[in-house]
Amino acid sequence: MIDLRIIEACKKQERRAQRVVYDFLLPRLYHTCKRYIDNDTDAEDVLAEIFVIIYTKIHQLEAPEALVAWSRKIAVRHCMAYLKRHTRFDELTEQHHAVSPALQPSHEKDLHQLVGYLPAGSKLVFNLAVVEGYSHKEIADLLQISEGTSKSQLHYAKHKLKTWLEKFYTG
Repeated sequence: MIDLRIIEACKKQERRAQRVVYDFLLPRLYHTCKRYIDNDTDAEDVLAEIFVIIYTKIHQLEAPEALVAWSRKIAVRHCMAYLKRHTRFDELTEQHHAVSPALQPSHEKDLHQLVGYLPAGSKLVFNLAVVEGYSHKEIADLLQISEGTSKSQLHYAKHKLKTWLEKFYTG
């Protein structure tokens, strides 16, 4: 847990405090970035940009206990901005990966792996809705799509995941 002294030192741009915050947040925010950006290099670049935003806006953080939630919100929004700059949503709905028949999910991490096989648009909406807890209205605003599109993408993602899980677990 990061205490008030570290946050105050970060507000004064003290490098040691920034390093403590970096080390604390890095695994959490990297995982968040990878949920949206498949390419490791791009995810790392976006993550570096996220830390710049965190350090420049840390004066807006009112309570140290909110650091993780506050920084995750920044990370998600920055990942969405990255995706908007580099893809079009109508293209996202068309792209998908074939599920490897050798994949035999049996744990929660395998479910996360299956999410990676969803078409990019469905994966994006699924992560925002299910993992991050955004409403369809918030997703629509973030992605500049209609709420109906958000709902249909989430429905498609859930249906696909259910189908794959049934196939893998029942043979």
